[in-house]
Amino acid sequence: AWGKYFDYWRVALDWQDWAIATFREAGDVSSVARFLPDLGAELQRLSEWERLATAAQELVGLSESGALADGFRLAQGYGFLGKVALGREEWEEARGLFEKSFEALGDYVDLSEERRVYWAWLMLSQSRALWGLDEKEAALDSVHWAQLIMEGQPARGPRLTVAILNQ
Repeated sequence: AWGKYFDYWRVALDWQDWAIATFREAGDVSSVARFLPDLGAELQRLSEWERLATAAQELVGLSESGALADGFRLAQGYGFLGKVALGREEWEEARGLFEKSFEALGDYVDLSEERRVYWAWLMLSQSRALWGLDEKEAALDSVHWAQLIMEGQPARGPRLTVAILNQ
């Protein structure tokens, strides 16, 4: 599916790895935490589950150590670990990790629009875990909630909107 662009993705990943390693070496924790989610998103697209797990565990570790005050990074770390569990078809593990991600995000009503889009992504991802656990009704409810969150704002998350329609 990546065709001739696959090599370019690899080069971009190498540059991201290098930048994060440089920030890590310099002790710049906030920059490491800022760039790890971007790296995680690319690793997820390429189904690089082991590398994604490593990046996500680092993000969770930074957040849980108190180095980061923002629960959003912790939520992203757990979300990525949930995606790894989905890739391994570990449905119960994935569900638990998505629940931790929701907890780290906090109350939906208090979230910014960007974080609500992330919430919708989590709902869609959680639906895959629930489907794998043969909890079909709960899975469909998750898809429905993701759809409701995105209703009226498809421009904020075009890939999410397409994913919901495909689900």
